[in-house]
Amino acid sequence: MREISSLELYRIAHELSFLEGSYLRKFYETGKGEFELLFYKSEPYFVYVKLLKSVNLTKYVSGHEKATQFAMQIRKRLENRKLEKVYQYNTDRILIFEFGEYKLILEMFAKGNLILVDKEMKIIAPYKRIEYKERKIDYNELYKFPARGEVQSTGKLIAVLSKKFDMGPIYVEDAILRHGLRPDENIENIDAKKMEELEEYISGLRERALESKPLLYIKEQEYSLFPLEKYKGSEAKEYDSLSSLLDDFYISERGKEEKEEDKEREAIRKSIEQQKALIEKLEEEEKTYREIAEMILYNINELNELIDYIKRSRKPSVEELNAISGKIKVKGIDLKNKRVKVEVSS
Repeated sequence: MREISSLELYRIAHELSFLEGSYLRKFYETGKGEFELLFYKSEPYFVYVKLLKSVNLTKYVSGHEKATQFAMQIRKRLENRKLEKVYQYNTDRILIFEFGEYKLILEMFAKGNLILVDKEMKIIAPYKRIEYKERKIDYNELYKFPARGEVQSTGKLIAVLSKKFDMGPIYVEDAILRHGLRPDENIENIDAKKMEELEEYISGLRERALESKPLLYIKEQEYSLFPLEKYKGSEAKEYDSLSSLLDDFYISERGKEEKEEDKEREAIRKSIEQQKALIEKLEEEEKTYREIAEMILYNINELNELIDYIKRSRKPSVEELNAISGKIKVKGIDLKNKRVKVEVSS
């Protein structure tokens, strides 16, 4: 499933702004890259976070197990603190929960991250410790927002406009289609007046994003803040808020990555157990063959004498061989296949 776009995060920040003035009662880590924040403002409100995918109010509260180390670090600083502000950083896929001297920064791009910083922007607790080319996310490092890349002036229409406006490819693509253009057209081939109209339309999407009723496209398993041209005529369910749409959309995904990892771990565990059993078997066989080799070496002279006698004799019997073999007991002879079965003792 796709990542949340900058435009959708802008809408979410607006929808969650009513929580400003509430108090954070609990912070839970519920799965890999999944969290729940319990706020209280005359009544409890749970906010669900799935890195890269969603931030939303939820009615599907998870079963909360023992707090992880990361969750304890967040609780230590933020529990019972007042949420002063919820906002998006510029037009980036970054959502910030501000608690006085602390900020909880949610990065919904790259590998996704959740980072607690103090008033000096020093990192107190990173969910993931990552080093990028121009910034480092780690304990006691100064947090730096990602630098903005240069906007291209040539190339595919959708690539250039997605970079320039940072709304999300799905909305830029829709704007292009609505203006009778192809997303893969080269921007330098577009008429200047047409480009001006297109860019003006895209610029107005942020205002539209706060007023629209989000849609969930049933068959396509896709969602959008407003009707998409390419899904015109498709069955869609309308929601009053993006938060409630995302809550329904991702309910089947909750804990899925954690469960998949559990399956992988179980498969690895079984593989290790099988390998251990095989090693034990091979070690046991090695011990047996080593004992046989030692016994042969111990009786090598007698065995050689027995072999020489058999070569000299035409058809020796078992009794005849036992009479001259000493402590080596002959159990059987197969002259046709040149085999003699013996029993030796140490």
